[in-house]
Amino acid sequence: MSSEIPAPIASGLRQSSYQKSSIALIGGVLIFSILVLAWFYGMVPRYGAGRDMSAASWLLSAWNDESDYEHGLLFPFVIAGLIIYRIKDLKATAGE
Repeated sequence: MSSEIPAPIASGLRQSSYQKSSIALIGGVLIFSILVLAWFYGMVPRYGAGRDMSAASWLLSAWNDESDYEHGLLFPFVIAGLIIYRIKDLKATAGE
């Protein structure tokens, strides 16, 4: 009996480990991107009258009932919902 792995099985093993590493790489890049966006929009003070507010804190202060822009808090959820609703069309357009 031979101890070698048949070629189709060996290529399947190599492919699955390649897929796992590519999924891990994509996940790492996605997490890094989210952290960078959270840093720049949530921590870096560049907005407001004295340039002492982050983008997120400035938006929360601007979207208030005094300026009649309180509906602005719904925008991220509406955008996420539209992306989820049309994800199949977006993938087809991207060629996946």
